[in-house]
Amino acid sequence: MSTTDDVADSDEDVQHIESDARTAEQNSLRSGSDIEAAVADLADRVERLEAAVAQKDVRIDALEDELAAEREARETAIRDEQIQRTQIVQNAKTDLREEVSELRDSLVAEQKTRSRSDALIEKRVTHLEDELDAEVDDVTVSGDKLIRLVRCGPDNVVDRVYPVHERARALLIYATDWGSLVSDGNGRRLVFLAPDVRPYLEARFDRTFSTSEVERVFSKVADFAEDSPRRVRKDKCREGYHRLLVWKPDPLVSAAERMGN
Repeated sequence: MSTTDDVADSDEDVQHIESDARTAEQNSLRSGSDIEAAVADLADRVERLEAAVAQKDVRIDALEDELAAEREARETAIRDEQIQRTQIVQNAKTDLREEVSELRDSLVAEQKTRSRSDALIEKRVTHLEDELDAEVDDVTVSGDKLIRLVRCGPDNVVDRVYPVHERARALLIYATDWGSLVSDGNGRRLVFLAPDVRPYLEARFDRTFSTSEVERVFSKVADFAEDSPRRVRKDKCREGYHRLLVWKPDPLVSAAERMGN
């Protein structure tokens, strides 16, 4: 092969190389444009996503604010309701205490009025008896159960005798020792107090007595006196002790003395 041919071949090779280089450069430029376009697209998508996230964050914040406001409103309503209920209960308690206090005051006032009224009635009765010379003597009451109980024993006034009847008789027989004779504006009367009578009963019958047993003795005397011409009352004194009051006691005392008391 001649030199000329070699040169021609070399030129052709150079041309091919240059063509390949230009093609590679063009392909490289196209790849770079595609990458830039892809990057730009991704950046745009990221921007849109960030905007969407920002909108969602705003919505979430708004919802959280609404929930917080609703929760606070609900808690406030519950607190207000509790306060209102507490106030209603306190007002009801206050009203009830005031009502109880008023009732207690009314009861105390009524008791005082009744006590004064009873005292006035007793004084009036005593005064009328004195005016009418109605003092009960031994002859007048000789038929009543209390006199018969003292003189003749319990079997003369009841069909079946129980220990309480014997104790009631002992109380009347020893009336001046076990009780007290009182004479004032309310009349002359025997006054028995359970704490004073109890040791006498125990010594007399050689056994112990409860307060309720002493009270039953008082009740039995009061029962016998229902048809008696004298007044007999069983109640409690100011100290809370059971008490028995027997007016017109002289015939009973006389009957007891005749029994050898």
